[in-house]
Order: sequence, then structure tokens, then C-alpha cells
Amino acid sequence: MNQKISIIGTGLLGMSLALAVTQNFSDNNNSLFLWDPHLDSVSIKQLIMRVRQLSKNKKMKMKWITKFPDEITNSKYVLLCSPAATIVPLLKKIQPQFNQNMIVMDVASVKNHIVQQSEKNTLFINHFVPCHPMTGKEKSGFQWADSNLYKNKTIFITPLKGTPNSLIQQTANFWKKLKANPLIIDPLQHDAKVAWTSHLPHVLACLLVQLVKENVGSPQEIRKFIGSGFLDFTRIASGNPQIWKDIISMNYKNIQLTIRKYRVELMKLENKLNYPTSDSWEKFFQVSKKQREKLL
Repeated sequence: MNQKISIIGTGLLGMSLALAVTQNFSDNNNSLFLWDPHLDSVSIKQLIMRVRQLSKNKKMKMKWITKFPDEITNSKYVLLCSPAATIVPLLKKIQPQFNQNMIVMDVASVKNHIVQQSEKNTLFINHFVPCHPMTGKEKSGFQWADSNLYKNKTIFITPLKGTPNSLIQQTANFWKKLKANPLIIDPLQHDAKVAWTSHLPHVLACLLVQLVKENVGSPQEIRKFIGSGFLDFTRIASGNPQIWKDIISMNYKNIQLTIRKYRVELMKLENKLNYPTSDSWEKFFQVSKKQREKLL
């Protein structure tokens, strides 16, 4: 079947998606269209060259969109791989290009705000299916693209109210074709849980980096005192600041709650340090060790 797939946004997630599409949508009649408003002509040439080099399907038609949004017309799938705050404005911009069979998805890591805003437009209900792949790297930019970034990863799907089941199923099938694991979830539940597993850890990693700088010294001095543990803990602090700014603004209430609860438990630990030889410390570390190992 001839399918046109358009990817909007060519950072890490967008370009990894492009590579995964060329690898798993192997029909030579399929075509891949790419667009990003932030790239100059030199970067565009480098990007296209990299996709062709890494692609396992050398025959797939590939084109850079020069007239957006006109050229996404007749797309079967449109993937919005840009920061969360841009998703609804992009939807409004491409709405005139909606066709009967078009499915639009995003990859933003905050869902409830996007769902609420999208439900205000009844036309979106039959075309837009919000998604959040639980994947990524601390690096940003197309040069870090990985065709296996989505493989075996959970893809949360948070449909708008009234979205046809057939549209949800087609969305799930798209991700299954990329060897990912789609999971339908309520957007409120999604945002509350990722606040704990993703957003709080990121904020804490960033804070620790800043505290170490303030209390240990220059980068040269810090390097003398850090090992793999510190680097592992703070790796995610290298994430894209624009993306994280949007996440904070759209999920701040859930993040506030996690910080509040974290602070309470941290104060308990601080008080328990008055009893440094207590057996409860060994129990504390044992419980954490076992819980961490269950996640592997």
C-alpha cells in the first residue's frame, strides 16, 4: 500500500522515528516527508544524507517539505515531533490539510493539557491521537538519531473523548509496526505517574548539578571528586531545556506534589541521621536495592 508519512520536527525523536519508519515500512511505494522550521539549508542536506546513510530501505522516497503545511496533504500519518507547547498550534495550522484517512500523532511527554486544548476543536477528534513514547536520550539533535530508539518501548496513547476506536487501533498498529508496545491510558493518570518517573528525576538531577557547582567548585575541581555514580544520576540533566520548560509549564501541579512528598521523606532521612548506627539504615538500602532490581 502506498503510504505517505510526514514527520514534523527533526530532532532526536523525529529523526529516530524517520529511521524507524524507513526500516519497518519497507514497501518501496511508501514515501517519507520531513520538515523543521529551525534548520538552514546546510543542516537540511546533512540531515537527509544521514537518514539515507543509516536507512535500511534505500529505495523509500524521501523529500524535504519546502511548502508547509501544503505538502503534507494526502499523508496517511503525520507525526508531530516538536516541543509540547507547539503541538496544538501545529494542529491548527495543518487542519486545512486533513483528509479522510489522515492520522496525526505527537510525541510530547505531557498529555492532559494537549488533550484538553485539542478537545475544543471537534475536527481534531477524528484525526489527532496524542501519544507519548517512553524513550529518549540526554542528547538532542538529529545527529544522535537511533533507528532502535522506539523498539520494545512503551508508547502511551491518550485519545481525545469521542475518538473512533478504529482510529485508536490504527494508531496502535502504527507503533506495533515499529516494534513498540502501545498502551492506552487516561491523560490525567499518565501525567501524574510520569511526574514521578520522569519529571521529578529530571528536576532533581538538574538541582544536584547546580548544588555541586556551588559547594565543590569549578568543573576542573568537581571532576576530581566524581565517579560513575554522579554521572549516571545527573546524565538526564543534559536534556533539551526548551522541552523541559514546556513540561514544567504543563505539568507543574503534579511536579509540585512529587517535590512536596519527596521533601517530606528527605526530612525524615535527615532526622534519621541523628542515629547513624541504627539498623534501619541497612534495611533502607536493602529495600531500595531490591525495588531497583525488580525494574531491570
